[in-house]
Amino acid sequence: MVNSTAAAVSAVAAMAGSGAGTSGGTVGASGPAGTATATGGADAGGASSGGIKKDEWLGICRVLNTAQYCATITGQLQDKLIEKTVPPFQAQISLARQAEAFKATTMAAVKCLVRTLVDGPATDAAWTAMGRIAWGSLAMAGDRSDYIAHIIRVLQEVVPVVFSGIAEQAMFKSFCDKVAEAVPNKFYGVILKSKPVSEVGAEQLLMDAHVLRDACLKIPAWGDADAAPSSVFTKVLTKGFAKLDSLLKVLLTPGSAPPDALVTAFLSVYAPRDRTRANLAIVLDVRGARRKRRGSGTRLARGAARGRDGRRRGGTRGRGCTRPSTSPPAGGGPRDRMAQLRAAGIQRPMTMAPGANGPGGVEMSPLGPGDKGVAKFLDDVAAMDAALKRVRNDLQHLDQLHRRAFDAMPDHQMAANQREIDQVTEMTKDVLGRIRSDMAGMS
Repeated sequence: MVNSTAAAVSAVAAMAGSGAGTSGGTVGASGPAGTATATGGADAGGASSGGIKKDEWLGICRVLNTAQYCATITGQLQDKLIEKTVPPFQAQISLARQAEAFKATTMAAVKCLVRTLVDGPATDAAWTAMGRIAWGSLAMAGDRSDYIAHIIRVLQEVVPVVFSGIAEQAMFKSFCDKVAEAVPNKFYGVILKSKPVSEVGAEQLLMDAHVLRDACLKIPAWGDADAAPSSVFTKVLTKGFAKLDSLLKVLLTPGSAPPDALVTAFLSVYAPRDRTRANLAIVLDVRGARRKRRGSGTRLARGAARGRDGRRRGGTRGRGCTRPSTSPPAGGGPRDRMAQLRAAGIQRPMTMAPGANGPGGVEMSPLGPGDKGVAKFLDDVAAMDAALKRVRNDLQHLDQLHRRAFDAMPDHQMAANQREIDQVTEMTKDVLGRIRSDMAGMS
């Protein structure tokens, strides 16, 4: 019996998942107040909420209530069957699979309500109107846009209906949490399709987003006047609109500014963990930057995100940024060595000379008798490389010692292993002394 009931309610959940509601008839088995019973009555007339009949919203709520009631009853039935069964067969009784099916149906009904409200026919006209606005050529920013007023009006109409149709307060809170997640995500998705967005368009969108966020904070109260937004609801809503704010604040950069200004704004507005190439590509794409400019901006942001200041190399004409070096800072790679040569006023140690291959040939002039200063400088660079390599090896060895001595050692064993700790401390002092000696030799 339980198997057949679970299958029946799962079928109703599949219907709810497709966005269909019930407009009459019986949804499922009878139960406590708020579960599926015969539709009709004073509340199930032709009144419209968000462009959808009220009884269609209530029909989805009845599916939710019925599935939740059946999940609770299934657990109680399992306990009763185990109580009435002799011990050898009690372990074979389990209705967990049926209970999970009812719970899945409950969540499917909640998602159906949210999808119909935020990403369905209830607000589709408003999102379509938002996408048709020429955000790249907006003359000036004003009050909230008409599409925002439409979305808020639909939320005010639908939320009380859903609250009246859901039997348990916990499920209404779940509905509110998912709406708080879906609304900013939908807003963000429409912006990505509305490129290009100018600084004036970004200003208007930012104003619209703030108005919508303030309205969404009232969603729990629209259902229950005494209800306050939960911490989960506030956190989810704030996180979603923070993502919107970051994008739009970067897009406030004037369109006449060079790409570097947009990247600088990106680095100052976005949190370090969000300064990714993907997010920068989104910013440049929504702004409508030309493709050949995007590469320069991406390289600049990559250099800054890895700890470099992102400024162009002094005295060069390259459009990219200085790439972060993984070699030691004292002069590891060839480019660093050439920079040191130039800083010392020394030109290339080996010059190009026209030879048998014609003008601009590839013959290399060896160092002459007057180039002893250059040779000494190169020897010093080689010595620095060798010293830094030893330092790096010592630090790696020291790190391994610390890992072996401390990471796997419980706190209560610290005193018992004092001898090993002292040994590591002495080795640390030895390594630091060698590092100081190497550094003194380089200076």
